[in-house]
Amino acid sequence: MRIPAAEWAFWPADDSVRARYWAKVHRTSTGGCWFFFGAISDTGHASFRAASLPGRTRRGTVPGHLYGYQVAQGVIPRLG
Repeated sequence: MRIPAAEWAFWPADDSVRARYWAKVHRTSTGGCWFFFGAISDTGHASFRAASLPGRTRRGTVPGHLYGYQVAQGVIPRLG
């Protein structure tokens, strides 16, 4: 299920969502590596719940690297 573009545009701008994301990220001072201490998907990638609707769809759970990139660089046009 695709996440609506309006949600992708909203989540990186929302202070409370950003604060929850950064609470799960550790940035090293050398080398620029970032470590994610939140949920990890079955494929081994970061999984971040930006928002969630009740039920089994888990809409609002997004790849952590996509959310982090959009916070740092701006919304990816094809997503939002």
